[in-house]
Amino acid sequence: MKRILVVEDEPLIAMEVESILEDGGHVVVGVARDADAAFAMAEREKPDAATMDIDLARKTSGLDAAERLYRRLGVRSVFVSSRIDARVIAAAADFEPLGFVSKPPWKTELLAALRKLE
Repeated sequence: MKRILVVEDEPLIAMEVESILEDGGHVVVGVARDADAAFAMAEREKPDAATMDIDLARKTSGLDAAERLYRRLGVRSVFVSSRIDARVIAAAADFEPLGFVSKPPWKTELLAALRKLE
């Protein structure tokens, strides 16, 4: 069981990710809609990992949020986005992503990415 922060600005996708994680035996420590909220929540809740959308509310970047979480708190991310391409994968490489899952998220792919923490 891991403690996971969900970073997603679309409420229905956030609820779906949360449901997948909880069904997989994980604890969702919170849902953040933008990069600043994600970092503040991560500082407070100390998650083991985050699920991260690429485009967040308030025109903030999931790539920037994931890098900040990794560099400052050691929290790695699974990217859950409809915008996963070679540029995104290359940009994320320096902060050791756990994986990349296309939207809508598939339960098996998302939970498999989180198993890399074990």
